[in-house]
Amino acid sequence: MYKVLCSIMAVVIKILFRVEIKGLEEIPEGPLIVCSNHNSGWDPFFVATHFKRPIRFMGKRELFDHPLLRPLLNGAGVISVDRDATDIKSIKKSLGVLKNDEVLGIFPEGTRVKNVDLGNMKEGIGLLASRSKAPILVLYIESKYKLFSKVVIHGKGIVDPREYEGNKKEQYYKITKAVYDKIYQMEEK
Repeated sequence: MYKVLCSIMAVVIKILFRVEIKGLEEIPEGPLIVCSNHNSGWDPFFVATHFKRPIRFMGKRELFDHPLLRPLLNGAGVISVDRDATDIKSIKKSLGVLKNDEVLGIFPEGTRVKNVDLGNMKEGIGLLASRSKAPILVLYIESKYKLFSKVVIHGKGIVDPREYEGNKKEQYYKITKAVYDKIYQMEEK
C-alpha cells in the first residue's frame, strides 16, 4: 500500500508544488533514520515521494483515532507514537524497523512548529539512534506551503550516533542537539 499511496501523492504534489532537491545525491544503505523540520502536514509526503527508499514514519497516536485515516496509516506502515508518554511499544517497533535495515522517518520536534527552538526537540531521536547505531540523514524542508509555490528539500548531511559519548542521557542529548544544529543551520538556500 505504501507504493500506491506514494504514487498517488507524487502526482498530487507534482501538480500543486514545484519541488527541488538539494544535497541528497547519496542515500546510505542499511538502517537509516531520516529527520526533518516539520512545519506542515505536507512534510511526510514531500519526503516520502522524493526518497528512493520506503520510509516507515512515526506518527502521533491521535492520527489513528480517525476511522478514515487509520487503515491508510496502517497500510503505509506508520508507527503510532504517544507523544505525551514514554511509549515503549513504538520504541520497540522503531528499533525493529532499523534492525531490519529499513528507513525510519522522524520529525524530532514531535509536532508542527513555527518557532525554531532546541526546546522543541524530543530526545527520542537520540535514544533510537544511540540504541540502533543507525546513521541519521538530516533534511530541511524550505517552503511557504502555498499552492503552486516552490519547495526545496535540503540534504543537511549525516549525524553518526557512534561519535557521541557519555552516559545514556548525555548521549541522547548530544545526538538530539547535533540533529537540531544540522536541520536549522542554513548556510545556503
